[in-house]
Amino acid sequence: MKKMLNFIFIFIINGFYIQVDANSGPPENVSVTILNIDENYELDIFIPLDRTLNEADYIEAQTRISNLEDSYEGMYYQKTYPSFLVDFQDKDGYVSNTLYGKSDYFYRFNENQFRLYMNVPRVFRIVLIHQEQLIISKTIEMQAYDERFIWDLEGVEFSNDISYDAGVFEGLNDNPFFEMRPYQELLIRVIVTLIIELFIFYLLGYRHQRTFIFYGILNIITQILLTFGILYGSFLGFGIFYGFVLLLIGEVLVFGSEMGINGLIIKEKYTSHIVFSTFLANLASLIIGTIIAIQLNALLW
Repeated sequence: MKKMLNFIFIFIINGFYIQVDANSGPPENVSVTILNIDENYELDIFIPLDRTLNEADYIEAQTRISNLEDSYEGMYYQKTYPSFLVDFQDKDGYVSNTLYGKSDYFYRFNENQFRLYMNVPRVFRIVLIHQEQLIISKTIEMQAYDERFIWDLEGVEFSNDISYDAGVFEGLNDNPFFEMRPYQELLIRVIVTLIIELFIFYLLGYRHQRTFIFYGILNIITQILLTFGILYGSFLGFGIFYGFVLLLIGEVLVFGSEMGINGLIIKEKYTSHIVFSTFLANLASLIIGTIIAIQLNALLW
């Protein structure tokens, strides 16, 4: 189950956790880099609200702010949240996701990069805040899992008038099947898996060329099927919980099929030896693959 556990491990090191009330659509992870804005600013995410905020909403929002603990690093805003946004709605009724939505994990990693984890809304606007001046992006409707994009604000400045539909987005995904990154990651996984697992088979005494060719082809097929399964779940708008279930089912089938098919087809050694060798190769791939996943994750972020 190396592929599933690698995937889960990446979730863990990024601060993910699995919960039942995941959002109804992708993605669960967003990274945005802001370019060409000189003033100091804060950032929030605005979400659509189909009604006007009322006094009860204001009280609830103020309570949420006052209940934030200074030691809780999961919230980007703590007790410094801009108070004027408590009763603010933009021209189309959008309100603060921090106060009126779900903002489990929201971090500022450096001067101009922000990351959101878990319960990221599917439809939202990015808002920059300088004192009580606002720059608001066009509406973003996410289509793909795990977005990393740039918001270029060249020529845009803070002013007393709100700047709507500001800036230009670069790298915002439209459809997960049309993005290069999943296929690049697939290629890396296939290469790493083949090197590790075929090397383990060699150490365990396998020498027949047809054994290595068959097991190599089997690994390529299972990796491709799993990748396309995950991409299809993202395309359909599965949340993180349902995506995890889909991944779990797929991995059970993949792991079982590798051991079962190898045991039936490969004839170089006796069946129990082949099944054990497949398990050991998977275990080695899990350990080394996890180390590689950590390094790749650091580079990608």
